[in-house]
This record gives sequence, C-alpha cells and structure tokens, in this order.
Amino acid sequence: MSTLIGYLLLVSMGVLLMGAITRPTWALSLLLVQYPLEQLIQSYVIFFVQRNELFNVIIGLLAITSLGLKLFSRHNPLQASLNSVGSLCILYYALASVSILWSPTQQDAFEILRPGLSYVLMFIILGPLLIDRIDEVREFFIVTLVLSTIIAIMVLTSPNGEFIRGRFNLRLGGVGLKESNPLAMSDLGAFLVLAAVTLNLTRKSILILFARVVGGIVGTGLLLASSSRGQVVAAGMVALIFYPVSVQVKSLYQFIVRATLFIALTFMLLIGASVFKGQSAGTEKRWDSAELSDASAIRFENIGTLLIEFGKRPKAWALGLGTGGFAAYEKSAHEPYVHNMIIESLGEFGIVGFLVFMAMLYATTTCAVRLLKLCWDDPDTRATAASLVAINVFQFLISNKQGNVWVSTQMFTTFLLMARVERIATSESLYTDPISEVEDSAGFGHVHT
Repeated sequence: MSTLIGYLLLVSMGVLLMGAITRPTWALSLLLVQYPLEQLIQSYVIFFVQRNELFNVIIGLLAITSLGLKLFSRHNPLQASLNSVGSLCILYYALASVSILWSPTQQDAFEILRPGLSYVLMFIILGPLLIDRIDEVREFFIVTLVLSTIIAIMVLTSPNGEFIRGRFNLRLGGVGLKESNPLAMSDLGAFLVLAAVTLNLTRKSILILFARVVGGIVGTGLLLASSSRGQVVAAGMVALIFYPVSVQVKSLYQFIVRATLFIALTFMLLIGASVFKGQSAGTEKRWDSAELSDASAIRFENIGTLLIEFGKRPKAWALGLGTGGFAAYEKSAHEPYVHNMIIESLGEFGIVGFLVFMAMLYATTTCAVRLLKLCWDDPDTRATAASLVAINVFQFLISNKQGNVWVSTQMFTTFLLMARVERIATSESLYTDPISEVEDSAGFGHVHT
C-alpha cells in the first residue's frame, strides 16, 4: 500500500511540476513547501532518501525554468527587483560569505557555505522574482493553502508516521533509516493557521472559506503534533494580531459578520486541537514548566556564549567572529549555530553585519506599512497584504528561535517578495492615479490590480 501511495505521489508531483512551469505562482508555492513535501515523498520513496539533494535540485530547476519563461513573456520582468531590502540582503549575504576567511572554523564554515549558496540562489535570487503583483500574491496564497492542506493531511495519516520523543515524525524510507524534521512540519502547520485566520477574501468566499476551515483544522493538528513550541506561540500571537488587520469593517453588520466568522474559525481550530490531543503521544510533556525552562536556558546560554566570546575579541568587533564562529566556542550542547538571527548578526558578522541586518529589518517594516496602506480600502488586496505581512512577522520571530543565515533563507524570500510587490504596487498606484498622494493625506490609498 505504501508503494502505491508513493507512486501516486510521484505522479501528482509530475502534474504539479508541469503546471508550475507556466505558472510562476505555483513554482513559488512548491519552492516554499519543498521541505515538508520532500519529507513526505521520502517517507514513501526510498530513492529520494538515498539521493537527498535530488528533490531540491528538481524544484530549483523548476523555478529557473518558470522564471525563464516569464522573462520571455513579460515586459520588464525584473522591475523593482533591486530595492532597498534586496540591496541590503545581498550585502548581508556577501558579508556572511566573505567572513569565512576569518572564521575560527574555516573548514567547517566552507561545508556550511557550499549547500548554503544553492539555497541562496533558490530562495534569495530566484524566488522573489516569480511574483510581481498583489493579485499574484493572492493566487500564490490560495495555491499554497490547498497544497499545504493536502500535504498536512497526508503527513498526519501516513502509515510511516509516529510520535518519537513527544514529536510527530515520519520514518523516511518507511524503514526507519531517518526521521523527518518536525520544524519543517511545524512551519507548514503555522502557515495553514495564519492563512486560515488572515486570508479573508470576499470573492469566491464559500470556496475560500471552506479551504481556510479545513486548512486551519489540519494545520492546527500538524502544528501541535510537531510540538515545536516556538511555532505554536508565534503562530497564535501573529494570527491574533493580524486578523483585525486583514478584515474591512465599514458597518455594524460587517463587524458582526466578521466577528462571527472569527469565532467560527477559532472554534474549528479548537476542534483540530482536541482531535489531535486524543491522538498525541507524549507531546504534553514538552509543555511542562521544567521542559520549557530547560529549553529557554539553553537558548540564553547560547546567546551568552556568543556575546561573551565576541566581547573578548575587540579586533572582531567590526566584522565579527565569522561564519561558524559560535560553533568554535560552544562546548556544552554542541550546537552548530546560536539559533538567533539578531545575535548571530552581531557576534559572527560584527557591528557592520548587525547594522546591515537592522537596516534590512527597518526597510522591510517600512515596505509592510506602505503595502498595507496601499491595500487598505480594497477588501481582497487588504486581506492578501495582511496575510503576506503576517507570514513575514512569523518568519522573523521564528528565525530568532531557531534561525541561522544559511537555514532561514525562506524568511529572506518573504522579505524580498513583500518589498518587490510593494515597490511595483506603489509605482502603479502613482502612475494610474496622480492625485493619490493628496488622497492619502486624508486616508489610505487604494492599490490598482
């Protein structure tokens, strides 16, 4: 039976790949869900376990092909690709790459850089170019919502899935050769929860609402089953903050309708949580106060280790200890990186790296505010923009719990995507409506899609 499911998965993947060649929104969706999708396929098809980079190469080639066709079919497809966020991101990765030259663990750092550059190509260079406008972002969210829901259902019902050390994992290859990464599954579940809460589209509302409800229930189950505490807390907090941002309320009737829908969605998510609770095995132990205290202590110890070693070396203050600098001095937990992007930017890339990273965060935040202003008066573009900003905030929060410059490339993808879409939306809005600046002084503008 597992073999049959594996073949069906491969056939389905073939259909998706063919569609994604001519649909850049599909290609970006596959790019951003490739980790959980890859692990799902590996749990049935041992071939991809033995050649663990092959799937990533296929998705990368797909992105290149889809982008290549887009370059030939559209006028000025590189429009707004080099903005402030993009320039700072390139500068930051250039510094991270060059810092290997003064890293205390040069050989290990080169081993980090080799696969890291391929992810930079996929997620930093190619990914953001696959989408131009806010209506394409909307299509991307819908496609990713449906695809992620299918993946989550197949993961939770997989015969190769089981709870290991309190976390739901897939046995890759079906024979226990290797376990899946619960963090990738948690990220997928978090996306579903955020999309369910914030993607409040008015057009085709019944179909979208159905997809959101199913995705929200399944995503909640997967998020809790994977038992990544940071993702659970961050997703819940971001969903609570961005629900009122994503909805347009102009009357008491609309307020009642939106409040009712939010209560209904919350109720559905609680159903997903209760269903999961009856099937879990040991996940509740990960929420014990002692477990939480130990996990927090390790994270703070890592931060302290890097900052202390950085502070001891004044010559490293400008450009940092270099990529892999944390691993050279951390001796207790034997972790490869500090798991905190802000602290990493200072400790490994110095004051220069820290300032570049903070400038990038400021530029991204500015783009987020502008995009929300542009989309504020249109219900669907507002919901789409709110969903995109919510994903950005979630990715940033998680990067400071488990991130590293070479493994958090998807965070930079969402940063760059939002900056690109905002720049194009701003230019089109000003071009089609020359008095928009006057109108904006009285209220939020409107994006033309």
